[in-house]
Amino acid sequence: MEMLHEPELWVAVGFALVIILLVWKGVPGMIGKMLDQRAAVISAELEEAKRLRAEAAALLADYKKRAAGAEAEARSIVAAATEEAAQFSKDSRAALEAQIAALKAEFDAEEVEVGRVLAQENQLVKQLQMDEVAMGRSRGADKRVTHSNGAED
Repeated sequence: MEMLHEPELWVAVGFALVIILLVWKGVPGMIGKMLDQRAAVISAELEEAKRLRAEAAALLADYKKRAAGAEAEARSIVAAATEEAAQFSKDSRAALEAQIAALKAEFDAEEVEVGRVLAQENQLVKQLQMDEVAMGRSRGADKRVTHSNGAED
């Protein structure tokens, strides 16, 4: 009976009674159900995380594909604009050179015409000078003739 005075015995008896009471009330089953429910929630969350990860990966791949397409399109637009600008520059230069050539030809034609007019004018001036000289001689001869006729009178 001395054992009845040992505190360890009463601790063991109390522990055994608590365990028996817990088993009798179905606590291990409740704990198992709670753990199963928690495992189900964790499993559902893991599946949701996997689904979201796959969706994010698909969105990332789509974004990368679109970005690559947009970059290629931008390069294409820049190349086309550069080519168009070069062609415009070439066409503008050609048009300007043609316009300059036309103006130069027109200027040269006008210069030739001015030269021709000046040559005609010089020829007319010479002709007039020759006519004046001839008329001056003719008048001088007339005066001489008149003076000679007048002297005879």
